Amino acid sequence: MLFLMSRLKTERKDSSKSLRAGESVLRKAEDVVSSMLAKGFILGKDAIAKAKSVEEKHQLTSTASAKVASLDKKLGFTDKINTGTVVVGDKVREVDHKHQVLEKTK
Repeated sequence: MLFLMSRLKTERKDSSKSLRAGESVLRKAEDVVSSMLAKGFILGKDAIAKAKSVEEKHQLTSTASAKVASLDKKLGFTDKINTGTVVVGDKVREVDHKHQVLEKTK
């Protein structure tokens, strides 16, 4: 399906994958910090500043994002997941049409 896109669209898609990967890494870090706070950990300003300093020095987020995007491009996880989602959606609609599940649950 997406294989017929022009090179420009493919490059744009690859850059958006990198952005999504970076967002995913950032979301995971936020989840870890939120979980720690919820469990009663107290993060001082110096701990947060240290974490920020380490991130700026080593650029962990951008490095991880680039690695994830590279692996995704190499292995095609996003395309496989998208294809799987379409197939599953089609099967769900097929089962619903055959057994009228939606109508019976109203």
